[in-house]
Amino acid sequence: MQDRSWLRIIPATLALGLSLAMPVHAQDGPLPAKRIQLQADTDMPGGDLGQIFDTTLQACIQACLGDAQCTALTYNQNARACFPKGEGAGAPAAFAGALSGRVVATSAEIRLRAESRAAAAPFIAAPDLTAAQAQARTFAAMNAALGAGDARQAATQAENRGDLAEAARITAQIVARDDTGADWTDLARLTLYTSDSDSSDASAAIASMAVNGYLRADQDAVAARALSWLAMAQERLGRGPDALKALRLAAVLVPGDSAIATALQESEARNGLRVTDSQVGSEGRMPRFCAVMSRELDSGTDYAPFLRLPAGDLTVEADGNRLCIGGLTHGQQVALTLRAGLPSADGEKLARDVALTGYVRDRSPEVRFAGRAYVLPASGDQRLSVVTVNADQLNLGLLKISDRNLIRAMTEDMFAKPLDSWQADYFSDQMAREVWKGTAQVAKPVGQDVLNRELTTSLAIPAEAGPLEPGIYILQAGIQNENVSDTGLAAQWFVISDFGISTFSGTDGLTVAVRSLKDTSAKVDAEVALVSRSNEVLAKTVTDDQGVARFAPGLALGKDGAAPALVTVTYWQGEGDNLAPRDMAFLSLSDPEFDLSDRGVEGAPPAPPIDLFVTTDRGAYRVGETVNATILARDADARALENLPLTAVVLRPDGVEATRLAPTAAAAGGATVNWQIPGNAPRGTWRLELRAEADGPALATQRLLVEDFLPERIDFTPSLPEGAARAGGTLDLSLTARWLFGAPAANLPVEGQLRLSPTRRLAGFDGFAFGREDDDASPVTNSLPGGSTDATGSYQTQITLPGDLGPRPYDAQAIIDIREGAGRPVERVESRVVMPDQPVIGIRPLFQGDTVSEGSEARFAVVAVGPDLKPAAQPVRWVLNRIDTDYQWYSIGGQWNWEAITSRSRIAEGTAEPGDAPAEITATVAWGQYELVVEPASGQGGASSVQFHAGWGAIADAGTPTPDRLQVVLDKPAYRSGDTAQVKVQAASDGMGIVSVLSNRLVSMRTVSLKAGENSIEMPVTDDWGAGVYVTVSAIRPLEAAAPGQREPIRALGLAHAAVDPGDRRLTASIEAPQETRPRGTVPVTLRVEGAAEGDTVQATIAAVDQGILNLTKFTPPDPSDHYFGQRRLGVGLRDLYGRLILPTGAPDGALREGGDASLASNAEAPPPTEKLMSWFSGPVTLGPDGTATVQVPVGDFNGEVRVMAVVWSAKGVGQADASVLVRDPVVMTVTAPAFLAPGDQAQVGLRLTHATGPSGQMGLAVEQTGGDAPVSLTLPVDSVTLADRAEAQVQMPVTAGMSEGRANLRLTLTTPDGQALTKDIVIPVALNETDIQRQDRLVVAPGQSITLPPALTQGILPGAMLTAAVGPYARLDVAGAIARLDRYPYGCTEQLTSGAMPLLYLPGLAATEGVEGGGVKEAGDTGQQVQQAITQILTRQGSNGGFGLWQADSGDLWLEAYVTDFLSKARAAGYAVPDTAFRQAIDNLRNRANYATEPSAADPEDNAALAYALAVLARERAATVGDLRYYADTAAGAFATPMAAANLGAALASYGDQQRADRMFTQARNLLNLGAPEPYGFRSDYGTKLRDATAMLALAAEAKTQVIDTTELTSQVAERIARAQEDGRSLSTQESVWTVMAARALSQSTPPAMLNGVALNQPVTALPDADAAIANSGDTPLEVTLTATGKPAGPPAAGGRGYQISRSYFSTEGEAIDPASVAQGTRMVARITVQPQQAGGGRLIVSDPLPAGWEIDNPNLIRAGDVSALDWLEGQTDAEMTEFRADRFAAALTWTSEDPFTLVYILRAVTPGTFRHPAASVEDMYRPEYRAWSDGGTVTVTP
Repeated sequence: MQDRSWLRIIPATLALGLSLAMPVHAQDGPLPAKRIQLQADTDMPGGDLGQIFDTTLQACIQACLGDAQCTALTYNQNARACFPKGEGAGAPAAFAGALSGRVVATSAEIRLRAESRAAAAPFIAAPDLTAAQAQARTFAAMNAALGAGDARQAATQAENRGDLAEAARITAQIVARDDTGADWTDLARLTLYTSDSDSSDASAAIASMAVNGYLRADQDAVAARALSWLAMAQERLGRGPDALKALRLAAVLVPGDSAIATALQESEARNGLRVTDSQVGSEGRMPRFCAVMSRELDSGTDYAPFLRLPAGDLTVEADGNRLCIGGLTHGQQVALTLRAGLPSADGEKLARDVALTGYVRDRSPEVRFAGRAYVLPASGDQRLSVVTVNADQLNLGLLKISDRNLIRAMTEDMFAKPLDSWQADYFSDQMAREVWKGTAQVAKPVGQDVLNRELTTSLAIPAEAGPLEPGIYILQAGIQNENVSDTGLAAQWFVISDFGISTFSGTDGLTVAVRSLKDTSAKVDAEVALVSRSNEVLAKTVTDDQGVARFAPGLALGKDGAAPALVTVTYWQGEGDNLAPRDMAFLSLSDPEFDLSDRGVEGAPPAPPIDLFVTTDRGAYRVGETVNATILARDADARALENLPLTAVVLRPDGVEATRLAPTAAAAGGATVNWQIPGNAPRGTWRLELRAEADGPALATQRLLVEDFLPERIDFTPSLPEGAARAGGTLDLSLTARWLFGAPAANLPVEGQLRLSPTRRLAGFDGFAFGREDDDASPVTNSLPGGSTDATGSYQTQITLPGDLGPRPYDAQAIIDIREGAGRPVERVESRVVMPDQPVIGIRPLFQGDTVSEGSEARFAVVAVGPDLKPAAQPVRWVLNRIDTDYQWYSIGGQWNWEAITSRSRIAEGTAEPGDAPAEITATVAWGQYELVVEPASGQGGASSVQFHAGWGAIADAGTPTPDRLQVVLDKPAYRSGDTAQVKVQAASDGMGIVSVLSNRLVSMRTVSLKAGENSIEMPVTDDWGAGVYVTVSAIRPLEAAAPGQREPIRALGLAHAAVDPGDRRLTASIEAPQETRPRGTVPVTLRVEGAAEGDTVQATIAAVDQGILNLTKFTPPDPSDHYFGQRRLGVGLRDLYGRLILPTGAPDGALREGGDASLASNAEAPPPTEKLMSWFSGPVTLGPDGTATVQVPVGDFNGEVRVMAVVWSAKGVGQADASVLVRDPVVMTVTAPAFLAPGDQAQVGLRLTHATGPSGQMGLAVEQTGGDAPVSLTLPVDSVTLADRAEAQVQMPVTAGMSEGRANLRLTLTTPDGQALTKDIVIPVALNETDIQRQDRLVVAPGQSITLPPALTQGILPGAMLTAAVGPYARLDVAGAIARLDRYPYGCTEQLTSGAMPLLYLPGLAATEGVEGGGVKEAGDTGQQVQQAITQILTRQGSNGGFGLWQADSGDLWLEAYVTDFLSKARAAGYAVPDTAFRQAIDNLRNRANYATEPSAADPEDNAALAYALAVLARERAATVGDLRYYADTAAGAFATPMAAANLGAALASYGDQQRADRMFTQARNLLNLGAPEPYGFRSDYGTKLRDATAMLALAAEAKTQVIDTTELTSQVAERIARAQEDGRSLSTQESVWTVMAARALSQSTPPAMLNGVALNQPVTALPDADAAIANSGDTPLEVTLTATGKPAGPPAAGGRGYQISRSYFSTEGEAIDPASVAQGTRMVARITVQPQQAGGGRLIVSDPLPAGWEIDNPNLIRAGDVSALDWLEGQTDAEMTEFRADRFAAALTWTSEDPFTLVYILRAVTPGTFRHPAASVEDMYRPEYRAWSDGGTVTVTP
């Protein structure tokens, strides 16, 4: 028996390989670029690049291959230590237990050959290549290195003696060493013969071996043999078609190989195109015979020549994998032949003729009632129509349902629907009783063949079974002698009544109009009841003399069971016990209201009772700015609502509440809100919600964008031809651009993109879907030819549209960018729909949602739209398919995947002819998923489809028929109160009209007589019409004169909107301001208002904002007049039962016979803007008695257009005004400066000089630095320029940043020929975006001695570093360094916010710049504010249950929740304001989580760590159960298996005085701590490390005053660990830092005697004012001092790291690689950051990619050009939990625990010419900072 133990490596190799797999497209080719060739028991001394401890061989290999400097490695298997080596690695030397090897690069010849072979084998898919590549990368690590001896000879000998497993094992070692194609192929063969054929893992590994052999094969014979083994493996994996392709290629490579030829022949028989089944569709009106093929067919291929058919008039259609023959008849015998050569969609061909026969059977018997009508008019011909197929006799049963069960039937989704056999039994037993049963003979036309035809038979049930009492009945029909479970029961619900009911639901309540169906007269004194969903009568009333009843508004506001469900109308007769209904009917209020969007109902939502208007002063803000909002509160008539208690709620981009504000009231229902955006506010779209109730719904919402933006400086509007474009045609685009200060934007670069996206929507055809639902065509983006504006700022180009878009509409977006003097784009977008030459089909479901009830009719409207976007006459053919999906599982590379196998079966088909009006399609559906496909009957043009479901989940009574259209026209578009409106109605027949005036309520209603033809109705316009109404006319035809089959509608409805002049409710406002002014002054603005009512005081707010800021978000001046007086959507819901009438069809009667015995009985901030923004807000202003107010608008150093906007209001009216003011100097200086500079950067600051007014000629130029703490070097190349009239000139000003960080304030001065000195002030921040580095020095100062900062401490750090000192125990633990790290950490998740604030609770001067007596008052206040801000921000992340999320309001992370609650508890104790409700919720959450926590003995140790922390916090708040604490300590102590967990439980017990148990837990914590061992690599959900646990245990032990832990010894161990970390160059995590501070605080509550510059220290940690500061020991014992310098590195670091590798690459927007070292100004680049973990475990990661100063990100929140989804070549990017696009960096946060690499992508562009420092990109585990990596830094150049 063979030893197969070596095969155990296959699953491990497979799993590891897959975990390390990278998409092939991200690599250089199908083969790894390099590999490691290992030798056993070998060392290679010297050349170490570093050391990696506690790691695996595979991680060691990954680290070396990922480092360009690594040329060899040694791995010590015993010590698990890795030594990557450079060029200095020595010769191999013997060393037992070590593996060594050199990096071997794959030669160009081998790589090119592999690429050629991969291209020749497209059946080897990308996942196959990825799996093979991963297998090759991991093979050296998973197979022992070879020792001495001839391995090939040993393998041959093993195979010869029959030990194939040993041969395979040795061959695997040879592959790991030599990596040749022949060896890989041989290994695949041996593994095939020695592995289990049922093992998918083994088969996947063999397939990868074969692929590796094929790609590396240097001879075709080897490649062919590898393909043959690949085919065998793929057959095992269920991939027969791919196996066939592999064998075909093998046969081409080696034509004479008989074994391959035989295998190919056998595979073709199994896997080629063949017939797998045949199907006969006989149930529809048009039967089909289908051959089911093994592969998908091409729907565009004419298959008729490939069939031998029995007749010539048959149709042939490819439908998925079915080839179907149509035009058959029922009862027909079918015989046909599929001819050899018939092709599949993928090119396979049928190998031989296949003859098929079949028989088309008759249709199965069927019975149904059409439609969902349920009202049988009491007058006229009372007949029910039933539809049958192949049925002679029907069994009938009549059931009566009680009124009380009507609601129940609706609730259980049975009303007016067919019932299956189970539902019928349930219904009969539970809800209804049988009152009659009998049979009916199906009526058949005499002399006609009725077999398989649908026949309609009229049943005079009321006459036969009657007289029927008023009530609700169900007629059930089944086919005699047929099993009900097979054919089902048809059910027709009906009520016999003369009531025609219409309802109007608005803010005034519910109005019910009841008319006679017979003659349309009013039904007077009828009882109308409003019934709830819970079957309770909410109210009753009677109709008046107009047949109208009304219910109060409050009755319609109920929720759930109290919500109104239906209206019942009853005429009663008799009295007392004899009281009974004489007539009754009902109307469901669960029905959807009529959708009247196709009749001109549009505009803003209907006016609510509290109608709020809210506007901000602009749409875009930067952090630190103030949002100013104006609020108007009015009633439905736009009159002021005074003293309304409003709450403003500010919501972050993630939906988390940031803060609540009380608006500042102004008079007459006005208010303002002023909110300063925090400096660490996340970027994105925020929302300002206004609520009348604290937790109620938002009454108004305003969106605002918070981003790092610069205002636009130019403006333009692209123009395209009106109307639809044609595919293959052209679009003429033109534009004229201007600088916002008025001059033409001449000679500026223009670029753009054409983005073509398939669209399923067309304007004017709401609700219709165009194109196939399963069409997965992706958007296509093409670059447009570049150009530039001419001297007048104009630009024209012609856009050519592709002609191969297919037969569906597309949305063409022209995205046009004009670059300012720098590369910054100003973007505008213009769109047009692109139509094909043939009409496109639109489908609109006539039901809500995507589900209809099982057994009901699915109804659709169909329209054809021509290239001119108008309805077209187009006969169409439709097919209704049932969709069935099965799932086929298969394995690639050992990873199981599934493929959805979808099949379609035709259920129904037909034709329709849409024209000016849509056509309607109706089909009955059973349970399942369906697809309606509609295509032109001519076959010219594309198909459209929609998918839907039948079954549960349908919206109740969905599909209410919308009334037929009635033409209603008004004589004028607008009216004044007192006018008379002429309403013209075009009626189809004589009848009665209900004329209603509607807004958000029923204003008035009257009835009129209508005659066929045109009718004119006079309507007086009253004040009740408000700002506008809809005049509706419902034309009702009486049924008394109706004839069977009459086509005129019973009811039709039309409407028209009537605008009404608001009169004194509209205030006329105007702004008087100079058209042009100069900057650096004030602008007088006078607001004038007319039209205010006498005695009314007018209020206003005025905003003056740079138009360039407004353009960023397309912000338009606020318009309260349009809000209150513009057209609104109809606010009254209309329903009626006229669409539910059962009308006579004229079908022949069926013979009825009675039977039966039933009877009827009763965070990090962005750089500041280089120039000050122009934005000013007045706040509330009260106008004087003359209706005017004048304000002075300050204008700073600004040139451009200022939009002045005013909102005005009084108690009765509202209004608005706006005006533009041109602000400019005689010569405008436009400066284009970078957002920041790094120390040493050299930039070319652009200066554009534009002559606007005044004298032209020579202009003097000068520049100087006027202030700031960051000196820069700057010069002007010229001291003057000559400007002609209206001309411009450009100057590039070199600026070089010094080596200090800070701000540089610069002033440019231009002197005009007439002596005017014009100035321009700009600010350039100087900041380095590199990660901070930190250095420490520990010293002991003898009594009476002093020390100063050693120069070596700041060596290699830029000036401006933070210098700190810690004394006493704080020195040993490097508390100063810990606090510096917490203070400068650039991100702000909840844990980091908490960690940054926690130390400040106890050391209030830590945030100060001085820490000596007499110098801490102001600083302590600043610290208190910092803590309070942290509390506020942390509480915005509290979930509804009291828990906390890491980045947003959430819950579930118990350790985080305990940590945050711990901080809040300590903050409350320190006197900070923590809201009681929030804190109580946090404590309740911990208590709840502790109560239902898993028993610790069965829980995960990290879950127990969180539980222990929660218990410790609860114990301190006296909210823990002491019995639980003792129980855990006594019975489950061992389950608390981390040191901090055991210490927390000990601290909890100590809080309750149980010192004995507390000491026991602290002893356990001490024993668990092994601080000398290396940190294991792995994800910890408690954010911890060994060092964090040690510092936390030290703090908890000191606070608990336990004696079982030697705090002095533990402090020494912690200090040693911290020192070792610093020596290794790693910083501490926020958790390690904060618990270091907490431990030091617990150990020492007093400040050691020390002096700083001669002044006594009042705290143990202090900031040093400068490098010359002296610290003296004023005590009598030696003083420990730790000095720390934290700052930016002076030079860029070389790439490196531990645990991860990070790299970045750059591409053009077309996907071509770009070298970022030198790029031209304006170049757009796609940055791709790739992070490769070196092993599994991962953690919570922050990825940061700082920008060089000359580059800027295309922020996708501001311009569409930044949207990476438009890059169709881009694949594999990872979604992050947090992503921000800042002015100085791209940042993302995500939790990543996989070994797989991940990529992040964004778009940026080169903007400022110069040479700039390019900081390194970095990835860091936030809680294990030793696991971090950084890329190479360097410099980049942007060329002009």
